[in-house]
Amino acid sequence: EVIDIGAIYTTLNGNELGRFFVRIHPDHPERAGEVARSINGYDEARWDALAALAPDAAVAAFVAFHEQHATDRRFILTAYNAPFDRAFLDALFKRHDQALSDWYTYFVLDLPSMAYGLGVDALVNGDVAEAFGLPPETDDPLKHTGLTGAAWNLGLYRAILKRVPDAKGQ
Repeated sequence: EVIDIGAIYTTLNGNELGRFFVRIHPDHPERAGEVARSINGYDEARWDALAALAPDAAVAAFVAFHEQHATDRRFILTAYNAPFDRAFLDALFKRHDQALSDWYTYFVLDLPSMAYGLGVDALVNGDVAEAFGLPPETDDPLKHTGLTGAAWNLGLYRAILKRVPDAKGQ
């Protein structure tokens, strides 16, 4: 289950349009395994103290954020493991009568795949970060959130863009 959503909407060239973050109380906290908790710091009492929302309220808040930044186009989901993130978001939104496909294209931009296409022979985020001269994303579960991940992803996306040859050959 999704326990938080962090998103940064940008233009294709990485100019920021807006940020969103919300923690979410899962419907089944008893399913949160120790490995997941060690990655994201999830704890029922901590989520209460951090004013986590019920899933339906979190979805409504995200819909409002999206509508604030939407134009006549759909966005491209861009993430470090985009298919993984998209699957979780799809499941959450479907449970609340929303369709992610109404807002995002079918296509995704997967950051390690993009880096690999530029010759970076690594897929682990710390190694990819090093190849671009970036600090690794935090591995502190009390500091790692969907928004810190999105911010790190945006930094990597911008670094990737700097290495992409100009499409016009200039």
